[in-house]
Amino acid sequence: MFRCQLCNRLSAPRERSCKIVTETREKEYFSEIRGRMHLVGTGTEIVKEAVLCRECAEKQWGMSPLSRVVEELKLLKEVENVRL
Repeated sequence: MFRCQLCNRLSAPRERSCKIVTETREKEYFSEIRGRMHLVGTGTEIVKEAVLCRECAEKQWGMSPLSRVVEELKLLKEVENVRL
């Protein structure tokens, strides 16, 4: 069980939550090699995320979070096909 951070509704038992990233930051990763620090990668870290019920998540984005991820993956595949 969880409490939606948008509507403050308590969920039913076994109801699935939707975690939505609300804030991110850029991060650089370093490794020490022979006493010197070397940049080994860059990325994005989650700073804040909200736990929402399915209804609030759908209202926020007009679709369920899972279908939004599927749409974004389709767009990424299209971009990759254009690059090839």
